[in-house]
Amino acid sequence: MVQRIGIQKERGIVTKYVNGQGQITGEQGRIYDFTYAHLEGARAFPGDRVTVEVSSGGATPASFRIQVAPRPQEEGYVHEFNTQTLFGRVARPNRELVPFHITDVENARTVRAGQLVHFEAASP
Repeated sequence: MVQRIGIQKERGIVTKYVNGQGQITGEQGRIYDFTYAHLEGARAFPGDRVTVEVSSGGATPASFRIQVAPRPQEEGYVHEFNTQTLFGRVARPNRELVPFHITDVENARTVRAGQLVHFEAASP
């Protein structure tokens, strides 16, 4: 007898993510607990839009993977950066300040105040 493997997809929002563990609330109200291992090559932050793919059936128990939707690109200027703590803030055009850590910066060892940057904000 052949067992079918079913795959279901559901869109959702990351509602919690701390220390590599998180929770997603799906459009249908389902709650998914996940770990960093379920993410496909992306970091997750609360408020991120995701697609959860659940596979079930067959000889193995249900498993799932998570795809994080791209975040909108923004442009701003580095407002300040502390070279001791490696934390800083970027000013959006509306002057709202967005905090960051140097580990959030791709291919950079440091940044400087006044520098034009393109960034993805985890939540609007």
